Amino acid sequence: MVERIHAELGSRGLKVVAALRTAAEMLAWAMRDTTGLRLAESAMYNIREAFDGVVSGEQPAEGGPAVALAALDRYEDQVRHPENDNDTSLEELKLALRRELEKRERNSYRASQLIGYLERKAGIGPLSGFLDPVIEYGRLRNHAAGALHSSTAFADATELYERAIAWFVRMFTPPDTVVTAVRELAAEQWQGEDQIERLRSLASTPHHLRLFFTELRDPTWLLPLHAAGVITPPEPGAPWPPAGLTEHFAQAQPEELVSLLKLVLADVKKLRDPGQKLVAGFELIRTAVRLGAAGNVLVSDIYSAQPDDRNIRALAVGAVKQSEPTDDVVLKVGRVVLKGDPLDTDRYYYKVVLDQLKAGLTVDNSPARIGMLVAKVRAVAGHEQAKNS
Repeated sequence: MVERIHAELGSRGLKVVAALRTAAEMLAWAMRDTTGLRLAESAMYNIREAFDGVVSGEQPAEGGPAVALAALDRYEDQVRHPENDNDTSLEELKLALRRELEKRERNSYRASQLIGYLERKAGIGPLSGFLDPVIEYGRLRNHAAGALHSSTAFADATELYERAIAWFVRMFTPPDTVVTAVRELAAEQWQGEDQIERLRSLASTPHHLRLFFTELRDPTWLLPLHAAGVITPPEPGAPWPPAGLTEHFAQAQPEELVSLLKLVLADVKKLRDPGQKLVAGFELIRTAVRLGAAGNVLVSDIYSAQPDDRNIRALAVGAVKQSEPTDDVVLKVGRVVLKGDPLDTDRYYYKVVLDQLKAGLTVDNSPARIGMLVAKVRAVAGHEQAKNS
């Protein structure tokens, strides 16, 4: 790890390593000291210095106050226009501010510097949520900084030092070593929560997590990973690593993955941001269609919740086209498609749905399917444009 810190941080790395070594010496001395010297506090100071050294001089990533101020500027510009829908503009401003508040632990200057450093290092932003190394950085650094102005117990200082070292190991382990360890962990059978902690200690980027999900084989991992907050709804502008689960489970155990995706979809429905809901719905339906017939229950549910998005509709109708004509997804997606504007120009979707509805007619499903078609014909006949044509 020491060599990696030196290689990646250059002269800053010398300071980081020296600070960590000094903290270790202070704690070793504190264990033997009987004179009341503030050795634990000195160790805390050096831990803070080590964290500061990682980001010293780094250009901060975009976000935080700058994003909030830009949202406020947009709002003020919009409300100057007499015909503007001020209520809508206000809601957009609230959503933008809420997004930044939800990321408040990432919005300090040093956290922004760390994000910028990690983005330049890996070519992609760090993980968010439970596995977020930036939030962990902020909490550890703030703990160390806060201890400088009060008495610190030796046990507390030792615990913080161990957690700090674990963070540095996580961030500066050579990439090849991380890849090997992630693959080995993914090959294990699920045993308990300590495995999730091991994943947390290894994965710092979406690439690491995608690799883990791609290599995972034991489905009993899935629900604990969701419960621990490792599997969360997709976010705008970021890859969704759990999509890698389809590499194995789409063919081998699709039902297990469907059970997981139902939980994620329930999480998506609780989101307050319509933009994130739309992004998450699109990513989930993309994943669901890879599961074939097993994923159809998700396809119809997602499309029913977001019927106006053309991308989601295209994927839903694509699933209908690939399904058996008698599958329930044909009726469920067809019902939503045919509820659209009676004279919608996207006739391709109507044709696919109608062809499948007709091809899959049976004695049992004919009342529902024929009734739906009759309702559509009546809607077209009653449309004002149709009357005037």
